[in-house]
Amino acid sequence: MAMPREEARETLRDILQTEQKSRKLHGYRKASPHLILWGIIWVIGYGGTFLRPQWLQAWPVLSLLGIAGSVVIARRMADASRRDWRGFATGITIFAFIAAFFAVTGPLSTLAISATIPLCVAFLYALFGIWTNSTRLLVTGAVLGALVVIGFFALPRYFQLWMAAVGGGGLILGGIWMRGL
Repeated sequence: MAMPREEARETLRDILQTEQKSRKLHGYRKASPHLILWGIIWVIGYGGTFLRPQWLQAWPVLSLLGIAGSVVIARRMADASRRDWRGFATGITIFAFIAAFFAVTGPLSTLAISATIPLCVAFLYALFGIWTNSTRLLVTGAVLGALVVIGFFALPRYFQLWMAAVGGGGLILGGIWMRGL
């Protein structure tokens, strides 16, 4: 017996909605360990810089370790047929952009440097959330950006500690939220 046309449409619509939701949740699950990794790096980097300002010089090394860690995570999550160079190239491109930005702008205060990079990261998360229809990434980026600005203006003396706690902690919580725990 044939299914009525309207019932078939509803069934196909339900299937498409389920597929879209499944794809989105899979994307969140793939983003989760990256956010947690970078949250840990931020806790170490900002916390270390708060305790010892010369730790600011450790950020390029921490960033490269984060890129390498993200590549390892991506490779473990991808099946052999889908491995490609784009994730690594994206990380290096972001790293090169930030390095070039600071080379062009000249010497900035530690506070300005410490706020600029997470604002770039917040912008990228929000933009990626918009383009991938990922509400959680959009919210994570928007909240992270707002917290950076709040800490920059309200707590300049404790900004590094603020970023270790709410920046790094926020990325870790965002990663846990993405995972769905």
